[in-house]
Amino acid sequence: MTNIKDKWEKDQKDLMKDVGDLKELGEECIKLKVLEDNIEDLEEQLEGKKAEAKVISYENIPNILAEKGLSEIKLADGSQVTVKRIVNAYLPKEDKIEERKKALEWLRKNDLGDIIKNDILVSFGQGEDNKAVLFAGLAQKNGYAPTQKMTVHNQVLKATFRGRLDAGLEVPAELFNLFVGNQTKIRRK
Repeated sequence: MTNIKDKWEKDQKDLMKDVGDLKELGEECIKLKVLEDNIEDLEEQLEGKKAEAKVISYENIPNILAEKGLSEIKLADGSQVTVKRIVNAYLPKEDKIEERKKALEWLRKNDLGDIIKNDILVSFGQGEDNKAVLFAGLAQKNGYAPTQKMTVHNQVLKATFRGRLDAGLEVPAELFNLFVGNQTKIRRK
């Protein structure tokens, strides 16, 4: 029995020789932990700076320029500061079926149906390339049930609503998550 115990102890000593000093590994682990903590702190600081910049860009500078009756200025260093009106709008997400349906319905009722992108998707199996080519006219005749997806490209929606607002026409803010505001752009020399 002692023979097995002696062999086990010898194996453990040999193993410890192979592992050696773990001080270097411990130091590297501590360095990594400190760096990860620093990165997390810097990301939080960055988010704070972005929020601060947003307030200055969307509120402070536009308000000050508006009080002075200006929409742009040139700084002493040659930079151009311009305030432009921005319009952001989005279709409700696909998982909000009723809201999305109402938004698409509103577009159609207001003669904006042509901005809706209407995709019909059908999957074909291997060796069915000929059927895929003929699908456009024959899909339902051949027993395929297409999946329909209706979307509006975000830039198209923004441009459309910007035009409507400029013309004094209605846009339902709640249906399209509409945001209208000012944004400062600084073009550096």
